[in-house]
Amino acid sequence: MWTPASSLDDATSYTPVFTDNKERTYTIVHKTAAGCLTVDTQVVKINKNIVIYVPNAFTPNNDSRNDLLKPFMIGIKQLTYFKIFNRWGELVFETKSINEGWDGRFKGNPVQSHTLVWMLEGIGADNKVYHAKGSTVLIR
Repeated sequence: MWTPASSLDDATSYTPVFTDNKERTYTIVHKTAAGCLTVDTQVVKINKNIVIYVPNAFTPNNDSRNDLLKPFMIGIKQLTYFKIFNRWGELVFETKSINEGWDGRFKGNPVQSHTLVWMLEGIGADNKVYHAKGSTVLIR
């Protein structure tokens, strides 16, 4: 249970959205049906910098480590697009979902090791449009 605060959109949600513009510390209280009480704190820090990072290599080999190529972003509230192209310029993956990544397959088949080019566009928390592009090596 989240303690009520004016800067959370839903104080009873398991995934509240922080909407304030200054750092705050929240106290989280959870009480089980048996009466056991757990109390914790969560510091919400404000990062005014936009960060867009896409790994320069990934290994889609189903070992649960580095299996998906996807951007890591701070300060981006909406992904307009994330596109990945192979060495011949073919679009092999595209998404608008921040949580979705590419598994290294094209038309159902695993893509062999080579360098890919990616580009993305996102809308920042400040409502500005941000672009990024780069390359990533797929390693098999």
